Amino acid sequence: MLMIKKIAIYMIILIILLIIGGVFFFKTEKATAPVENQDVKETNKIEETVQPIVEQPKVELQASVYKNEKYGLQFQYPKDWQLAETDSNSGVITPLQQENCAPSGDGQKQMCLDAISYEVKENKENLSIKDYFKNEGWREDEDYKDLAESMMDSNKIYKFTTVNAYDGSEDQAMWLQLSDGNFFAIQASYLTDKEKEVFENILASVKLN
Repeated sequence: MLMIKKIAIYMIILIILLIIGGVFFFKTEKATAPVENQDVKETNKIEETVQPIVEQPKVELQASVYKNEKYGLQFQYPKDWQLAETDSNSGVITPLQQENCAPSGDGQKQMCLDAISYEVKENKENLSIKDYFKNEGWREDEDYKDLAESMMDSNKIYKFTTVNAYDGSEDQAMWLQLSDGNFFAIQASYLTDKEKEVFENILASVKLN
């Protein structure tokens, strides 16, 4: 009889321990569940705030227009460039913020070389462009190269590479033969890659009235 009572007591203690363990496990599981959900929500929140970087469209600058009434030609250049006329038939176009600059010999002033120059060159003898160069003392492959002829708007346009005698650098030039035989020459020098795009846009805008 005493043995049966001991077994009953042990069974009651075991049942109580199982109940306590189940309650503890349930509370622990319930307490940890919200933390996991919070982590998920926080992760989702971070993912939602990371947006792809969308490049804003570039604003096209309004262009200024150069006109030469005497020869009936014109071209456009950006408003963040400035045009300084040497005389009525020639000038230099430079960016307001030049990039290809270095100290001058005295070390005081900055010398900037990036520029686009233009000029109407008189051709009184109505020479071909190569004969004109020869007459001016230009030497092929030393002063210019890659000279090719193409047609645009029924006017002769020559695009070629010029060679700087000072340091051997190469730049692009375009010569347009006018109806009176003269040449309109426009040439780049020491331009950055971005400025070269401006130069090409200027060339594309050249028109004869």
